[in-house]
Amino acid sequence: MRDSVIVEILNPKTALFFLTFLPQFVDPAAAFPLWLQFLLLGMFVNLVFSIADVAAVGIASVTLARVASGDAGWIVPKACGSILIGLGVALVGHQV
Repeated sequence: MRDSVIVEILNPKTALFFLTFLPQFVDPAAAFPLWLQFLLLGMFVNLVFSIADVAAVGIASVTLARVASGDAGWIVPKACGSILIGLGVALVGHQV
């Protein structure tokens, strides 16, 4: 856990995202000070991202349980094959 926190703190992509995304929603003329606006917006963004992560984990666990049960195990190869065929058709039809 400690290593993942250190990696996330030192990750420049996270800092760049917040430095480029959040300032457009901060209003210097608002009643709240700038630091409080940044703090609230940052907390809101983290909450939304956390909810999205939990939803993705939930969907993945349900999908894994269905595939591992053996009833729907045939779907994965068929779906992957269909995606590859679709990408191939799109690539052939795409003009460079």
